[in-house]
Amino acid sequence: MFFKNKIHNVDDIIKGCIKNDRKCQQLLYEMFFDVMIKVCFRYTKDENDALSILHDGYLKAYQNIHLYKHIGSFEGWLRKIMYHSVIDHFRHKDRKLAFLQPVDVFTDVQTNANALNELIFGEIYQLLDHLPDNSAKALKLFALEGYSHADIGKELNISEGTSRWHVANARHILKEKLKIYNQDHPKFMLQ
Repeated sequence: MFFKNKIHNVDDIIKGCIKNDRKCQQLLYEMFFDVMIKVCFRYTKDENDALSILHDGYLKAYQNIHLYKHIGSFEGWLRKIMYHSVIDHFRHKDRKLAFLQPVDVFTDVQTNANALNELIFGEIYQLLDHLPDNSAKALKLFALEGYSHADIGKELNISEGTSRWHVANARHILKEKLKIYNQDHPKFMLQ
């Protein structure tokens, strides 16, 4: 067994999960539970929904762990799976993902508020993917992950001021893209 000396190395746990070892799956679940449940609670305040999303995400992770390429952190890979579980959960409930509207990055957008209510998570991510790379990273960390500018600075190896600039730049670009989106989707126009 991997854990005779009680050292819980993520790579060893991943190898065990690939072999469908239940103990390794439990260790992986416990190791990342606190971080992943916070990801789920960012999108729903309902405890049952959050746990459902979390468990679906872990199930997907266990089923696809053999696809993890060891590029970037495992936590980032798992976090991405949790985001997809959030999307799947709300699509399954056939809801539009209006839960993203309160995120402060969108509060200063001068477009029709109904357009934001109608945008689903995937469309917002597509808009984020068209931002300059560093601005997109800073905005995602700030608005979606809840990082402070100091933490973003450490993560991206930039100053706090540069982090603030990237977030402001991303907001400006997003604002313009949302205006265009609103124009291209007349059903969102105010009545």
